[in-house]
Amino acid sequence: EVHTIQVLALPIRTIVTFLNLPTDLPQRSRLSRHNRERMLQLREEAIRKEKKELLHLRPHGPAVDMIDIELGDLLIASPIGEEIHLAAKHVSIKQGQMVGIIGGAAQGKATLLKVL
Repeated sequence: EVHTIQVLALPIRTIVTFLNLPTDLPQRSRLSRHNRERMLQLREEAIRKEKKELLHLRPHGPAVDMIDIELGDLLIASPIGEEIHLAAKHVSIKQGQMVGIIGGAAQGKATLLKVL
């Protein structure tokens, strides 16, 4: 047992010495914090620049149609001769209104969007 302890003493001493060496953790923490702050600053500058460019391109906000969309008695014929009727006889979509188009497969959703 004494021999085993003597054999292990040097590696243990080396490990303990290594673990007690001063580290550069405070310096790494400062550098990491500095890098994070710099990246946030660059990101904010990029966002400001992008907004400025968008305002330059569209000084009065996004380009939108100033009229409502009205559909009445819409009938769409498919290539195989089937006719697709819009569920409602008359549809009015006000400017800025959000509308969802739902339906099963091959029931004319994409075709309706193409017509619009």
